[in-house]
Amino acid sequence: MINTLQGAGYKQATFNFFSFIAQLNRSMQHVIDISPVGPFLTQHLSTTPSALARWQEAGYHPPDVVTFLDNMDKSLTHPNGVLDIRITNGRLYREAFSAGLAMFQNGSTAADVMVWINAQFNAQLAKDGGRMQVQAGYLAGLNTKLPLPPPAPPPPPKPASNSPDL
Repeated sequence: MINTLQGAGYKQATFNFFSFIAQLNRSMQHVIDISPVGPFLTQHLSTTPSALARWQEAGYHPPDVVTFLDNMDKSLTHPNGVLDIRITNGRLYREAFSAGLAMFQNGSTAADVMVWINAQFNAQLAKDGGRMQVQAGYLAGLNTKLPLPPPAPPPPPKPASNSPDL
């Protein structure tokens, strides 16, 4: 995302930078190297012989690469897929997940871990302006809005007054 409040020179430089690093060969090198960059172009998910050769040259086992890329493709194209959009202090939420996993591996019950993670998330959400503000920022990053709630159903019909009063 390019900040539209910046000047034209800044916006152009930002666009040029992201265009440069998103070139297939350059971005593929970041994906294959030991870096936090994961596949983000559909071409990164290719399992053609030439694509697999590139992974193999970097020391990866081709059958494992195929499994990884196929599963990533299925995940990204699944109707319930969620992309990793950066949110305010997203790193802290990921750290809570990692700490929770460590707690579970060290003998804490799943229920205790979930209570702890929920408390961490709620505390962080409160610091970040609340769930609705974080959600609004996330949705703005997706260039979408929450749908309006459906209208309330009509009230039930009143009973017929054909019966005599007693």
